[in-house]
Amino acid sequence: MRGSNWVNEYITTLPSNSQTFARELIEGEFIRAIKVIKRLIEKGEPRKAIHRSTTILPTNAVFWICEGFLPTAGVKGICDEIGLGGPVEQKEEKCINGWGTFFYPLITVGTKHRTTFADKVAGRMPAFFSKRGYVGDCAGFKVYVGDDGFIGVLCEEPEMAFNILNTILASSLVKGIETYPLQPREMQDIRFNLTSKSFDRIGEPSTHGTLRTSSYRDLISYSRASNERRTNVSLRQMRQLIRLADQLMKDNETTKLLRFFHESYTHMRNHEYNSAFVLAWQTVETWISKQWMLFLQSKRLTRNDIRKLADWNVDNVIQTLHLFGKIDSDIRTKLNELRVRRNRILHRAQFATKQDVENCVGLAFKFLKEYVPNTKLELPLERRHVSRRPRVDETAITIELADYI
Repeated sequence: MRGSNWVNEYITTLPSNSQTFARELIEGEFIRAIKVIKRLIEKGEPRKAIHRSTTILPTNAVFWICEGFLPTAGVKGICDEIGLGGPVEQKEEKCINGWGTFFYPLITVGTKHRTTFADKVAGRMPAFFSKRGYVGDCAGFKVYVGDDGFIGVLCEEPEMAFNILNTILASSLVKGIETYPLQPREMQDIRFNLTSKSFDRIGEPSTHGTLRTSSYRDLISYSRASNERRTNVSLRQMRQLIRLADQLMKDNETTKLLRFFHESYTHMRNHEYNSAFVLAWQTVETWISKQWMLFLQSKRLTRNDIRKLADWNVDNVIQTLHLFGKIDSDIRTKLNELRVRRNRILHRAQFATKQDVENCVGLAFKFLKEYVPNTKLELPLERRHVSRRPRVDETAITIELADYI
């Protein structure tokens, strides 16, 4: 179909804004015709021509088609061509199962994937990634990524795969690529065929009701999603992200803080300020506790004494660390202000303000950097338009990190 001279010659005569529509119209008619032929063969009536139709194309061209017997190909040829031939000897195959999902907001990696006419005829979703999509290992499992931002990990245990994928997504955020945390129901089952060295199945997520999954229900919506504005990520950048995630997953504390921060940042971008503040404060308070434990260990105290002093409240810890020069006056002031806001939000049912959240998230990001040495971290500078809903004033949610760096 793609190489048919008459189609290409006709398409080139059309205005550029009509060419895609005309090609999709012609391809759609061919696909419907092939489905009729399939039904005829299944019924044992390959010689029966049952339908003729005409379609008006742009510039008043007329497209005429007849579904039925194709004497030049023969029944066997037709069956083999559309996958209805006799049984094929099955080879023993070895497969590895895993889990995957799409980056969201949408990204592209390298060259953008193009859906072929053969994909449409067979009703196949695009092959989101191939054996050439291998980008590295994370936590001991192979990770693949496709041109259209589908990322998969060859880990059969759903909970472990979930942690790996979310760590990769969170690592992407702190390296400047805005991503949403993954929900368990958004994961898709994948399978890597060791015999053919290819991915032979991509299952469906358990929901299509989230922003991440709603764009990929079928080829039509997939095509529309492909035209949305995306962030382009090079294959080199993607490999660096996987190496960073692999490094971070070697430390459970760092991984936990990174994912807390990821959720906090996403809540802030969605104007869910109370949730954002509480999760960001978790990162801040964990940093305070770490500084306190390092200080106590430096004093050569007994384990019993350290255990008693470890239970001090946050206010006393902040003041003591400041008195001994472990935190400067500027950090102490910021910590005291945020601690007061935290108590009012949790104990007096007050709402966090935009400024509260920006201050807390900014300080949490500064502290998070100390857990990831020798790696430059940076947050996305602006939020991209990721849905067709009315846009809000994006300037209202820009993070100013200059005061904390």
